[in-house]
Amino acid sequence: MTQQPQTTIQVVISATFTSDPIKGILEFWAGKLGRNWGISLAPYGQVFQELLDPSSSSSNMSGGVRVILVRPQDWQEEMERSTRDLISMLESPRGATWTILGLCGGTSDPAVQEATDQLRTGLSACRQVTILDIDEVSAAYHVQTLEDAYTDRIGHLPFTEEGFAALGTGIARRLDLITRTPYKVLVVDCDNTLWGGVCGEDGPSGVRLGPPNLALQRLLLDRRAKGALLCLCSKNEEQDVADVFAERPEMQLALDHVTVSKINWQPKSQNIREIAAELNVGIESLVFLDDNEIECAEVMSECPGVLTLQVPKDPKALTSFTEHCWALDLLETGGLDGARSQMYEENRVREQARGSFTSLADFITSLKLETEFSPVTAETLARAAELTQRTNQFNFTTRRRTESEIEEFLSSTEAGSLTVRVRDRFGDYGLVGVVLYSSSGGTLELDTFLLSCRVLGRGVEHAVLAQIGEVARSLGAETLHVTLSRTKKNRPALDFLTSLGTPATEDDLTFDLHLARTDACAARYSPTVSASASGPSEELRADPSLTAPTLAPTARYGELASISTAEAILAAIKAATVETECAARNDFEVAVAKYFGEALDLENVGIDDEFESLGGNSLLAVRVFAAIERDLGIDLPISTLLAAPSVRTLAELISKNGLDADKDDQDEATRYLVPLSNPVVPGLPNLFLTT
Repeated sequence: MTQQPQTTIQVVISATFTSDPIKGILEFWAGKLGRNWGISLAPYGQVFQELLDPSSSSSNMSGGVRVILVRPQDWQEEMERSTRDLISMLESPRGATWTILGLCGGTSDPAVQEATDQLRTGLSACRQVTILDIDEVSAAYHVQTLEDAYTDRIGHLPFTEEGFAALGTGIARRLDLITRTPYKVLVVDCDNTLWGGVCGEDGPSGVRLGPPNLALQRLLLDRRAKGALLCLCSKNEEQDVADVFAERPEMQLALDHVTVSKINWQPKSQNIREIAAELNVGIESLVFLDDNEIECAEVMSECPGVLTLQVPKDPKALTSFTEHCWALDLLETGGLDGARSQMYEENRVREQARGSFTSLADFITSLKLETEFSPVTAETLARAAELTQRTNQFNFTTRRRTESEIEEFLSSTEAGSLTVRVRDRFGDYGLVGVVLYSSSGGTLELDTFLLSCRVLGRGVEHAVLAQIGEVARSLGAETLHVTLSRTKKNRPALDFLTSLGTPATEDDLTFDLHLARTDACAARYSPTVSASASGPSEELRADPSLTAPTLAPTARYGELASISTAEAILAAIKAATVETECAARNDFEVAVAKYFGEALDLENVGIDDEFESLGGNSLLAVRVFAAIERDLGIDLPISTLLAAPSVRTLAELISKNGLDADKDDQDEATRYLVPLSNPVVPGLPNLFLTT
């Protein structure tokens, strides 16, 4: 998959304590994930100022993320009032798409615990606030000592290095989740993944269901409850797999939990493509979990869009993988997600029924579609916002709106809304459409007209247009004005508008249509001429404004799962820091490292390596400075190495005093360098004599 440039996602951290260590930890994880997070720290202790000041970093973000770290005891006697104020402010988010609220009480004080509980309870229903508890992340990353009373007293740094490492990693993991498209189709192998052993050889009683396997099954069940679809893909006889599910009561998963099952002997990549086609989803929506490196390699080769993760064979490693596989994280959401599996099962039945009809018109008639319209309410606001974030194909403007932004739009007396709910004889599609409009001067302006692609090609879009026409009639509007903003994905919406009439203006970016209200009211669906058609389901490919445009490579998520303790996090950060510091950063450092290596016959020279420590002497130094004069045209005395002994310092001196300065400047820069006595080679100063 070709990587596209990523838009920088602004992340602003404010805290009731000194949070500076968090920045470096987040930058480390951003590097690991290949993400562009623009991380900045708000002024010390200014949580409320950041939320209230319209000129603050948080208020001026567009589609960014606020990270608010709260230790209630920092509010001291204002704890109760500050807790209430923070809840009130976060219930109506301003500007930021998401807020990560870190609860950092870290104490058994009853007052602090009460404030923490109030924050958790008061904000639990806010869909744009996700709560992170430091006690939970410190336990997950096996922090031995969380708090540091000494650093807290002298610098208001309340946590140990390990504590900050765990907290920063928990924030990074949550940032990763809310700034990428979630994976919501989990395709899982059976043998040596869901259970230990091979069911075709060991039989249902012989396979092993140890704690790590059962923990993985519980994780999959949890993700299903949050909206993921579970699928099986295994090279086995179908009956052998079914027997394990039927005869082993310890199994956490049941076949009823599985949406699609492919148990056969064909290549797993072929099965995965069939699963995607059967679910009508893009293949990039899938995660494939398998213990076999050959099977993983085959899927990675033939289905590069699928996130393929090799499940560890070692039980201890499998436990760590289950707890720390970031790619499997899902947010707690309501709306569609809770009923997703049932809805896809109903859709499979519909598609099977389609084959028994000789014409599309007969099939559509047999569905007995019912379309229900109502304004956006407090109960449907969250789902309406969710649809504006996710819907791409049948979406005229692709304006992404948060709940508060929809409320703000509807606060105008000229504005109104419709939600669209659809059901048929097979089941309820749920709330699948949103219309936002305003009326002025006899014209109804459509701000938003979107439908989930799951209901396209059935006449729902025509029924919605006719209803919009009736709304226009009730408001005394004679004309509907629709502007479509062209995207790579909303061709179905464009085709629908094209079928309605000739645009007033049209170019590569927009399609502007004025439609008579009477024509809108008369809109009817004819399967033989309708232009819109169903495409891959986009409900599983959320596209909020801050979603990264590409998927993280397989290897990255596999590596992250292995960094499972605070100690390991600190070691990885240290290793990455050393690696970064050792890497040459500019042409001068590259050149000097090359000259050191050639003189000393070394392949790898770091920018902080000093010539003497590498084994250099004055004779070998001649070769270095001869190369500098030959390639760079700069004549420096060998004694320069006294003041600039490393690759970094010598390169800095060359860049400052060699190319950009005249000879007088060079002399000034090096006049304080005094050669020592007792040269290694007669006539050359000994640069390395120590006293």
